Amino acid sequence: MSFLDEVNSLKQKAGISKPNLALVVGIGILALGVLVFGAFQLWTAFSVPDAAFIQEETVQGESQDQVEQQSSETRSETNKSTIYVHITGEVVSPGMYQLPGGSRVSQAIDAAGGLTEAADDRSINLARELSDGEQIIVTSKQMQTDLENQGSNSTTSNDQSFSSSIQKVNINTATKEELMTLDGVGEATAEKIIAYRQEHGSFSSIEEIKEVSGIGDKKYEAIKESITV
Repeated sequence: MSFLDEVNSLKQKAGISKPNLALVVGIGILALGVLVFGAFQLWTAFSVPDAAFIQEETVQGESQDQVEQQSSETRSETNKSTIYVHITGEVVSPGMYQLPGGSRVSQAIDAAGGLTEAADDRSINLARELSDGEQIIVTSKQMQTDLENQGSNSTTSNDQSFSSSIQKVNINTATKEELMTLDGVGEATAEKIIAYRQEHGSFSSIEEIKEVSGIGDKKYEAIKESITV
């Protein structure tokens, strides 16, 4: 018996025919495909969660930055929208008060309980916008009156000082040159005044100067505010 005959005999004994061999090959290929597909799924299962974790971590990091930025902006807006002012003087409850940004003087006064009966509301501008750290002083009516009186007295005092600073000419002691500074008094009239003094003695009053020749009522009226004895 030849070698091929022996092989065929063994195939027949084992029940392996050509159709059965094709089936075995097909099953092998299918099994290989299942193995490859399973390996791919396993690789995907381990790879995708890592990417998802990285993406989630990135999103969380961005969210944290956004929250911190928003918190900072909120604090900044809060600081800008709040001011502190100190109000004193004629208000019911003087002190420091926290007010919204852009508040007016009237709102600060309201926060302090309002004005007292003695307050002088003319000394303040109720519509003025406040700034942070500002002090508001509400004066009393009496204080305002005192200030006005001081201003009036100062003006009167200045007027008096100015008036006294205008030096008058003493007709009993003045020289010819000094007498000639008087309105309408020339050299001749000045010499007559000196001659009158030498003859009659000192003038007893400024009106007596009218006794000097050449000085009548009209000239006297012109110089009486500028002379003294």
